[in-house]
Amino acid sequence: MMELLPDDLLLKVMQYLDVPDLFACRLVCKRLGALAFDRDAWRHRKLETSFHDGLFPWVAGLHAPRAPAMPCVCPVLRLAPCLRELGLDLPPQRCRLAYTSTRCAVEELRLSICMGHRPDSSSGVSSAYQAAAVLSRQESLGRLRRLRFDLNPGTDAPAFIATMASTPGLEELRVLEICAPDWSNPVMGCTVLESSLRLFQYTLSNTVSEQFANFILSGHAATLEVVDLGKSPSEVTFKSTASLLAGVLNLRELTCCTMPGLEVLADCETLRVLNLVVGTKRQHKSAGASAAKLLRGAKHLREVELQYKPLASKDSNVGVDLVMALAQGKSCGRVEKLSIVNTLDEDEDDYDFDLDGVEKPLPQLKALICALPSLSGMRHLRIVADMNPEKLLSAISPATAPSLEIVELPLPRLACAHAFIHGSEVKTVLAANPLLHIKLCNPICYCKQKECQPCKTPKCHKQLRDVEYGSTLVLFSHDPSDKCSRAHSPTKYNLWIHIPL
Repeated sequence: MMELLPDDLLLKVMQYLDVPDLFACRLVCKRLGALAFDRDAWRHRKLETSFHDGLFPWVAGLHAPRAPAMPCVCPVLRLAPCLRELGLDLPPQRCRLAYTSTRCAVEELRLSICMGHRPDSSSGVSSAYQAAAVLSRQESLGRLRRLRFDLNPGTDAPAFIATMASTPGLEELRVLEICAPDWSNPVMGCTVLESSLRLFQYTLSNTVSEQFANFILSGHAATLEVVDLGKSPSEVTFKSTASLLAGVLNLRELTCCTMPGLEVLADCETLRVLNLVVGTKRQHKSAGASAAKLLRGAKHLREVELQYKPLASKDSNVGVDLVMALAQGKSCGRVEKLSIVNTLDEDEDDYDFDLDGVEKPLPQLKALICALPSLSGMRHLRIVADMNPEKLLSAISPATAPSLEIVELPLPRLACAHAFIHGSEVKTVLAANPLLHIKLCNPICYCKQKECQPCKTPKCHKQLRDVEYGSTLVLFSHDPSDKCSRAHSPTKYNLWIHIPL
């Protein structure tokens, strides 16, 4: 019967076999043996050879039980025609030659380059050259499109980066970290031979990171479309990065901290998505002013996110006025999604932070309410902050937000979402805006002690009792059978609740 099945159908089934079973197909018959090494049976698979859980191998050896030996990957690297992804920690625990002599072409390569089992300089240099050899081999096989890497302390950064820079055809580059010795320039003597990257992700944090980021931005300016320079506001003033960003011809999406000179991007005709990490300290004042000029001058923005670090707690903090700058800007009628994130990070001091759940002011709220009528095309509003949503909800109407379809809101800490659902403010805003959806993220959905009246009522919204933390609630009032711009897709962690009016 199997003889009647076409090859493409058999290959679809073989994609679900694990590697040992796939290899075992060689023993069944010649036809399955040949199909077992067809590209379609392997192109979706990934090979992960990490063994020290993010620690340098020699540190793991000192502070944790010795990791179990990695299984031999030689059969896969010798016989498999291709893989979607290969992850490798260098120096490898075993099978070193297999990585540099393989004919298995991968689409994505992830390298973590460490010092090796001994924390000495020669080990770090050796790891960097091994990584360069692995990268060169994959480049020669012609399928490599995405590269992720991190260079840990003690490694020879230029030794690897020179190879990376000369690798043609890369479309995505994600860099976790570059620890250059003695703060030396990691791109010294390196040259980008051909612009090919479409996506670049790397966090600006210090002089070394600026040098590397500028190197990539200048070398791939002709092709880059998405640039993510991280969400960590820095005390370092990046003087030249903004001008290099302006030279990226097809820049479509940008994530970066506010920096002086950012207003030069206002003339970028392709920029649609802007995610700004807004420094709120006094030393960020110049950078904040540049960001305001950008928001006023940019003509084609569709999505904007303003994430405040550290948290803005008063009107005088730098960047609080950026919402109004957007509302006064040339993109005010085109922006479809606005996100404001104003929360404490885990590593921030909890100044002015009430752990008892009393409302914490959102200084951007007043500006946001004033800005709503100008943001006439906004369909999605997202707020992540410690605030009471009543003031914002009462400001939403067909006159102030005619296009708004969904608003993501927080609830005050320890507040019960069940009580909120039955509150008058929810029914009032949904009655005035019948196509609006209210999304609550990570809410406390049910009073365990039945402290509020709705939770005391038997059989009222019983589905809330089993909602787990991390879930979302979406409230709506229109007829569920009506055509809606938002797909109502309830899942275990995404509960849709109809509010009858």
